[in-house]
Amino acid sequence: MNKKIPTAAGFVIVLIAATAFLIIFLNSYGSYKDAATSVIVEQAKPKDGSDCKPRAFTGEANIKGWYTNDGSQKLIQIAKEDLPKLPVDKNDKIKIVDASPDVEKKLEKSTEKKPGEITITGFADPCNGVSLASINYKDGIFRPYMSN
Repeated sequence: MNKKIPTAAGFVIVLIAATAFLIIFLNSYGSYKDAATSVIVEQAKPKDGSDCKPRAFTGEANIKGWYTNDGSQKLIQIAKEDLPKLPVDKNDKIKIVDASPDVEKKLEKSTEKKPGEITITGFADPCNGVSLASINYKDGIFRPYMSN
């Protein structure tokens, strides 16, 4: 009997077995990767909104709006077309934390049909309540309003 024939046959059998294991491994790896990703996505979703962290943004935006009374505080209703200018547009009302008397007069005279235009340079999302804006942003201006 020729000694090379069993060696070649053994090599082919090992090659077929290795290919079969590789195919099985790659198929199971794909399903494992999808399962692991879905677990990560589920863990990343906030459960009750408590994962929200207060954030402040700087930058300049010209927005149109008018004063509205919401209980005890004066809020600015922002025109719908200007909402995309804000970094967080979870609601359409903001509170100006450093409005000068001139800006307040301008906004008091404004209406929905004739909104006043102001330039804000800072914006904050405190997670609970209304968003905040600043006309003359300085570091720390939003700290008294952030509870978290």
